[in-house]
This record gives sequence, structure tokens and C-alpha cells, in this order.
Amino acid sequence: MRNLSFVVVACLLVVNAFAEITVTKLWERSVAEGNVAANLQVGISTSQCAIAVSNDTIFLAGNNPAMIYCYSVANGDYLTAFTAAAGNNFVQADAAGHIVTFGPEGASYLNMWQRGTALDSVVQFGATYKEALPAVYGDLATTGYVFTFVSTQKQIRRYTVNNFKITACTTISITDLAATYVSGRTTCVMPINKDEVVINIDKGYSTLVDMRHGDYTTAQLNRFITKNVPVADAVFPTQCGGTVFMYKNRTYLVQGWGLSVNTDVYGGSFKIYDITDLNNVTVVFQRDDVLGGNNAATYEILHFQAVEKPDGVYIYEYALLNGMAAYKLSDTSTAVDDAIAGAKNVFCADGRLHITATEAGNVEVFSLMGQKLLSEPVAVGNNELMLANGSPQVLLVRINEKLYKVAQ
Repeated sequence: MRNLSFVVVACLLVVNAFAEITVTKLWERSVAEGNVAANLQVGISTSQCAIAVSNDTIFLAGNNPAMIYCYSVANGDYLTAFTAAAGNNFVQADAAGHIVTFGPEGASYLNMWQRGTALDSVVQFGATYKEALPAVYGDLATTGYVFTFVSTQKQIRRYTVNNFKITACTTISITDLAATYVSGRTTCVMPINKDEVVINIDKGYSTLVDMRHGDYTTAQLNRFITKNVPVADAVFPTQCGGTVFMYKNRTYLVQGWGLSVNTDVYGGSFKIYDITDLNNVTVVFQRDDVLGGNNAATYEILHFQAVEKPDGVYIYEYALLNGMAAYKLSDTSTAVDDAIAGAKNVFCADGRLHITATEAGNVEVFSLMGQKLLSEPVAVGNNELMLANGSPQVLLVRINEKLYKVAQ
């Protein structure tokens, strides 16, 4: 179960600061734009499966040939390349910036190599599957963790790694994982911290797994993204290969989704979710178009990496056969304590928001948690806007840069 004290603290912080999330595309190097960077394979079967970001560099690994290609985070330009361990095509960066690769491709066991001035000794994980898209957390040179979702065994595994040596392994099972999801290539694990991870299953669901919980049944999982949650009748709600990040005391998940199971699978369309409250997950950003086209026939992965900086979170996207793109997530914060309360020109009555405007403009309505509930133009004079059933009892209303606090 989610740590309640964390959720309460996060809520208290958000109530005091209203923030509207904005996401801006910084650059795109894609098939769709016709500007794919050098050595990024498109139009052919590829083993370039995943990216890592460290020291302002994007690392892309492939096993044919066994190379790691380096690209600029500023614009996606190709920089250089160096040799990787044979058969490796998954690359990760830990919290200290160490670059590690996983493989070999197609084997029923998993190895990890650290990349330094030369290839260091291998870390052997034994009978698990690299197709489960491993993830790292912490500093592997001191105390770090490697996670993998071995769906063929219905297991999420956490390996404790001290100075690049395995010292413990914790296993959590989903005992009745549906046979539909028991395969080697369509699951992903994304650590929030060393104990809590988000897993997603292609065409299935995303859920939180607590490594302290013990085994789960499917009924015990809080499947907070499904075909009908948080958006009804989603065509393709989950795609393998997202990432989780924290920003200003809130937790976000970015992962692929699709408008169609035939034309844009793993092509680059994605959503960013606020998952701070797992019982009230919201979509804060959505990209509908793709970097190229359907690539599910190669590897079912749409990979992301997020890097937090003082001015926001930089999100890097890689779609096999299609290209890369970069985005910046930030917010515009306004102190809720400064919101105007009890204004006669903005009030609620009978399920409607009444606004008397002195100039034409736009009104936006938010919950205290920052979820946008309504956005409509207003004219000079009296305006009435219908509120949805179940709207919060206290609303934040922004009209032409002024913020009001309104009770229903």
C-alpha cells in the first residue's frame, strides 16, 4: 500500500501552491520530420531498444553491431560512439551517472556490464529475462537496485547491488497473472523509490507494486490505468517502456498510448499522468501524433527518460524505427493563499459558476490539487457555466490572470 504519510504531505504542499502543468516540445529528430540523426536505425529491423541519459548525453545501445551511440540532449545531434558488450541492447544510467548495459539478446539469463574506460566485469543475475526491460535505482557503485518484471514467472524482482555485486534479491509475485500477459517482451518496471515501483503491461494496465507487501493477487492491485481508467474506452491505454519522476512533491508517469492498434502502435504518442493520488489519477499532457509509424513488429517498447533540473523536468523519448524527441515539463505556480475569496462577481449557485466579467477573456476552473476541470471563453457581462456533477466543493477560478477561490 502507498505510504500514507507521503501522500498527506504532498497534499498539504499542493493546497498552498496552485500549479498548472505545461509541456513544451524542445526538439524532434524523427521519420515524421525527415531529420533522423546519424546512426539511428530506421526502416529496418533494429536492436536499438532503449536510451539512457547522463551528463547531458543521450546513450542509445544496439547489438548489431554492439555499440553505444551518443546524442546531444540540446538538439538530438549525433556526437560519437563506442563499443558495447556483445549482445547487449538495453542501456541504463544510475543516479551517479554510471552507464550500464544489459543482455545478451535472446538469452534466458541476464547479465549487466558497467561501461567505463573499458568494459568492466560482468554482473550475473542468472535465470531472468532482459526482455522485461530492466530498470536501475540508486548508485550501483555504493548501494543501488536493479528491477525486472519477469512475466514468464509472474515475478517482479529487486536485486540489491553493492559496488556492482549482487547482495540480495527480493521477489514479489502476482500469483494469478493472466495468461495473456505471461510473455517475455511486453512488461516494464519503473521504480519510484527502492520499495515502490510502477509496472505496466502492454495492452493491459499500470499498477503500483510495493516490494514490502508480499505476493499479490490481481484483485489486490490498484490498476490505476486501464482501458477505462482514468479515461473511458481508451483504445490502447498502456505500452511497455515508460518512466516515473517526481516534480515539486508530486509523482508523474509518462508512458505510451495509442489511438489505434493498427496504425500508431509504439510510434511515439504518449500521455503524462499525475499519479500522486492513485485513486484520482489525471492526464496532464497528451501527444496524439507519432514520430513515424507502427513498429510493434520489432520490439514492443516506447522508451522514456526524465531528468529533473531547477527549471523543470526534461523528458527524452525514443521510438524504435521512428526517432527521438525532447520535452520540458514545468508549471506556473500561484499561491492559493493569494486567491480572492468571497468575490461578488464570481460565485457558484445551483450547480453553475456565475461570472460577471468587465472584459472578454477566458476562464479556467481547477481543483485545489491543480486538476483542470473546465476552460471556456467569457464575454463582457454576466456568464453562467455549468459545472460537472461531482465537482469539488471548493474551486479555483482563474479569469484573465486573476485567481478566485469559490465554494459551491
